[in-house]
This record gives sequence, structure tokens and C-alpha cells, in this order.
Amino acid sequence: MRNFGESAKNLVSEAFIWMLLSTLTEVWVTATVERISLGQDYIMSRVPFWSLQGHTTMWQWTVGIGATVGLRFFFRIYRNLLTPFPILKKKFVFCFIVMLLIYLVELLSGLFFNKFLGFDLWDYSQYVYHGIPLNLWGQITIVYAPFWFLAGYLVGPVYKMVHSIAPYAATSATQAAHELI
Repeated sequence: MRNFGESAKNLVSEAFIWMLLSTLTEVWVTATVERISLGQDYIMSRVPFWSLQGHTTMWQWTVGIGATVGLRFFFRIYRNLLTPFPILKKKFVFCFIVMLLIYLVELLSGLFFNKFLGFDLWDYSQYVYHGIPLNLWGQITIVYAPFWFLAGYLVGPVYKMVHSIAPYAATSATQAAHELI
């Protein structure tokens, strides 16, 4: 059994890696997907596209911390549900569940940071197609659905990579992740 100091150090290392990954993903998405989908309405539309300038907020780091705790919890629960519900073994179902979880986290984070605290960190209300809103309360948008679905394919290999860097973290969760991939 590991001691508390070793576990704590590894948890902090893992959280830091997830914070970096979530921040890089946010910058990549705003530099490409958001820019393409919004066109002239994009905040940096006057900057040449090839400059690939994206943006984020330091609050994005809370996503990394949440991912650390959330992924451990998710993999353990999902593995336990595989036996009673064999349909969950299908990769498509796994990816769809990951997509829904990302939307849930983004919606709850948006309601907390943007509506409750008034930080106005993001607003997807400009996503409209022929008068049909492609967003829910400006906090989430269907435009990102294909990318969040793709995240379901990538979360397992990325989780393995993170644990190769921070090898002591959550052995049972890591084993659960390996079983899902």
C-alpha cells in the first residue's frame, strides 16, 4: 500500500497534466473550430487564420482538476456497469456517453461561472442556423458534438499516456481504462 505523501504527489502531478491538456484543447478549439464556425463574428477574426491564435481563461484549469477526479470515478463506475449492461462495451456507446458527460460538465460549469458568478467566460448564443438556436442558454452548443464524440475515442489512450507520466495514480482506475480500450 502506498503512503499518503506518494499518493498526494501523484494526484497533483496527474491533475497538472490534465490541466495542461484541457487548456491546450481549449486553445486549439478556439483557434480552429470556433473561428471557422463563427467566421467574421469570431473575436479574433481580423488576425490571419494561419496564426492559429486561440484563447482560454485560467478558470479552464478547474476542468483539468475535475477531469482528474471525474475520469477516475467514471472509469470505475463504467467498468462495474459492463457486466450487467453489455451494450456499454460498444465503443459507439462509450463515445456517446463521454460526449454527454462533456456537455453536462460544460453546462454546469457555464451556469455556475457565467450565470451564478457573472464571469461571462463564454457565450455560445451567437451559434444560430437560419433562426434556429444551436445552443442551450448560451452555455453549450451542438456545433462541438462531433469533437466531443471523438473525445470518447481519445480519452482512453490519453488516460494511458497520462498514467505513464504519473504511474502511481489510481491503479484500479487505470486498469479500468485499459479494459475499455
